[in-house]
Amino acid sequence: MKSNNKIPVLVCIDAGGTKTRINIYDLDGVILNTSLIGVGSPAITKDLEFLSIDKALKEIFKKFDELYEFKNITMGISGLGVHPDVVPLERKFKEKFNCPVYIVNDAIIALYAVTCQSYSDIINHKEKEGILVLGGTGSAICGMKNSKTQLIGGWGHIIGEYGSAYSLVHHACQRLIMRFEHSMALLELDKKLLSAFEINDPFKLKSIFYLRTKGEIASFASIISTAALNGDEEALTIMKNEASLIVDGIIRLVNKQNIENGSILGFKGGLFKNNKIIPENVDKMLKEKNLSFNLLIDEQDPIIGAYYLSKTKVLMEG
Repeated sequence: MKSNNKIPVLVCIDAGGTKTRINIYDLDGVILNTSLIGVGSPAITKDLEFLSIDKALKEIFKKFDELYEFKNITMGISGLGVHPDVVPLERKFKEKFNCPVYIVNDAIIALYAVTCQSYSDIINHKEKEGILVLGGTGSAICGMKNSKTQLIGGWGHIIGEYGSAYSLVHHACQRLIMRFEHSMALLELDKKLLSAFEINDPFKLKSIFYLRTKGEIASFASIISTAALNGDEEALTIMKNEASLIVDGIIRLVNKQNIENGSILGFKGGLFKNNKIIPENVDKMLKEKNLSFNLLIDEQDPIIGAYYLSKTKVLMEG
């Protein structure tokens, strides 16, 4: 229902470790406006008040206040776990923008993007059984079973993570350091990484990892990915090792939720966008353990999952 001839809309946000997208959808799922801002993960920015998102929303509401009726705001936030309690934050945003606000982990919206065909699947509890491996700057594995979700991983780079662009670079540098400390010759990939870091001494890796942001370090994963696609054995080994760690996480999730063979196994995020080496090795390793899934690689934009959740809230609340 329209108010004062305004168009009812949903504001959906996918906040990641590298960039943040804000889409305005009409109730039929048509994108009316898109805004792109920088890092939105509080795990990276240490911004527990989401100030960059707050600023972007202020600009959007000011620009479109006469045109749109904002029904709600739904945010999928990478690194949300660092926030002690999102309920007061939801309340604060609700009071500021005068509409309901929902904040969830970004893995949840990506999971809905994989397991749902539309918002009605959520309302009718017809989400497909499945698993989502999210691999961007950070990582997480999320499962759907009987309309219930379960998260594995997503602990962040300080506690330890796998299957992310950051962890790919981190593990590559650990192997580089091992060779350096054993007085072994550095490999071609080692030299490419040091060159990209603009250092010639492995000791200076400390300045890279302790003074640069997670996102900056993660950006060097493209060097490893490209090398692997070109057949570099060290790069391929690193990616296969990463795949093995992901498989371990998937198995823990399968055991927790009793997810059955033939379910969806989706891969989303920049790490998998132009390189299928990790997903294909995960699939191969799972089959060796008699686990077989319907593989989907980066087919649906995760933010559509935020739209599904947002539309569901509107319909459920009348």
